[in-house]
Amino acid sequence: MRKRPTLLLTTLTAILLALLAVGCGAAAPSAEPTETPPPLPSATSLPTTAPAEGNWAVAFTHTFEPDFWAPGGHRYGFRAECPAIDYELASEWQLFTVSEEQTSPDPRPVYLRLRGLSVERFAPSYAPDAIIHPGQETTAILWIVGLSEEQAREAASGCEALIGWDQRGFQPLTAEEPIQPDP
Repeated sequence: MRKRPTLLLTTLTAILLALLAVGCGAAAPSAEPTETPPPLPSATSLPTTAPAEGNWAVAFTHTFEPDFWAPGGHRYGFRAECPAIDYELASEWQLFTVSEEQTSPDPRPVYLRLRGLSVERFAPSYAPDAIIHPGQETTAILWIVGLSEEQAREAASGCEALIGWDQRGFQPLTAEEPIQPDP
């Protein structure tokens, strides 16, 4: 009698595996990439206001042309190493969707920022929905803030800042001239 439960369990397992292999209703293909990118180390947060050391900031950017992003799901993350100012960053992956059903592209670029999408270059205001139109111009931007003027210049010349997206690996961001943001 012991063979019956084992036979029943084996039969049920085989049926379940067969249903999974057939597709059992064939779900729509996922917008997610087929391979999972390697995880980034946990995030180091950037300050949102300038600490007492200084009120200078430096941006690192990469602009994507309109129609760069195909419809579907996408992800991006940042990394930065700045030995001269003792700063390192490995962000979490941020997710967004590209859809032709989204309204026409905004004439302003959408910024891929540390914590999500924004239409603001510097102010930390984030889009409530992480959905953009394929024709939307997008710019990846990573700010390092709260620096003295000297630190900002050292960061602009000595930091290695990168953006990774989907399955592309990491690409360099270009440092801009340091600025003193409006208070």
